[in-house]
Amino acid sequence: GFNVATVMTARIRLPSAAYGVRTREAFIERLLSEVRALPGVVSAATSSAAPLTAGNTSTEVRVPGVESRDGTRPSASWRLVSPGYFATMDIPLRGRDFSRRDVAESRSTVIISEAMARAYWPGRDPIGQRLQMGAGNGESMTVVGVVGDVRQVGLERPADLQLFVPFHQVTPPFMWPQQLVVHANGDPLALAPAV
Repeated sequence: GFNVATVMTARIRLPSAAYGVRTREAFIERLLSEVRALPGVVSAATSSAAPLTAGNTSTEVRVPGVESRDGTRPSASWRLVSPGYFATMDIPLRGRDFSRRDVAESRSTVIISEAMARAYWPGRDPIGQRLQMGAGNGESMTVVGVVGDVRQVGLERPADLQLFVPFHQVTPPFMWPQQLVVHANGDPLALAPAV
């Protein structure tokens, strides 16, 4: 469900004692800007967890007007991603990607997987629909895009229901991007020293 031939990942570790909220945001922005400027880099983005790495996070999902048959609410795995993540990972996207407009002060947005679209809006277009994450009275989020299914946890399991949230809309320090993903125009490992 994603590009494995020309994409590399790198782990980002920023000690909390040295990096506060603003310095973390500035670091991530500078990191992306500098990596994108490297010769041989097609694109770069960040994620709270890249596919097939540890760190699967799940949440209860509520869609207005949709109830499960047994009365329970299903859960979905979710990731925090930066704009450009889907293009960098070569994951097909229908609708729009996140942008610099998707910040804490703007209306909350979410991108969902095809599996989630089939589960909650069978035969309908989910773009423009609303959902809530979490068990409480969480803020309603607008679906702005649908992406192809990705096997996040392992190759032996089918893709689960997935949500993607723009990292600029999550109140720090709840979660931070921990993976840098880089799409190269050749062998991605050749870029490792420069990255």
